Amino acid sequence: MQFVQLHRYARTVTDLPDSVPARPRVLVVEDYPLLGAALGRFLRWKGCDVEGAADGAEGLEKLARDHFDAVVSDVHMPKLDGTAFYDRAVALHPYLRRRFLFCSALPPPPSLVTDPAVRFFAKPFELSDLWATLSEIVRTPPPPEA
Repeated sequence: MQFVQLHRYARTVTDLPDSVPARPRVLVVEDYPLLGAALGRFLRWKGCDVEGAADGAEGLEKLARDHFDAVVSDVHMPKLDGTAFYDRAVALHPYLRRRFLFCSALPPPPSLVTDPAVRFFAKPFELSDLWATLSEIVRTPPPPEA
């Protein structure tokens, strides 16, 4: 049911502004398969190259192999939760610090709330809001890696 609603709504969202890279690469880390698939379809429909991961551990494996312009991640996941995933991902690739967008049905952990670089959406969320924030993230050039 949630999947169908997300898919229908995706058809009404506006396109990326011209200043965004032609095909932003986005990693979607979500342990709920239907939501991860729906987000992936939506982002592909919007013109992104998307990779999916079922938890933070799998997300780290993908980050070690590929470059991504942004990461959309759940917070509460098995194996490696969103907070630990974020900390390890940023240690691996410092440019990702301002390129994470978290989504969760539960309140965010205090460590994420106090970090001004972190963006957070409470589930359920509007795809248009997610897209506006994600397009802002990919429009902003990353700082050079240290």
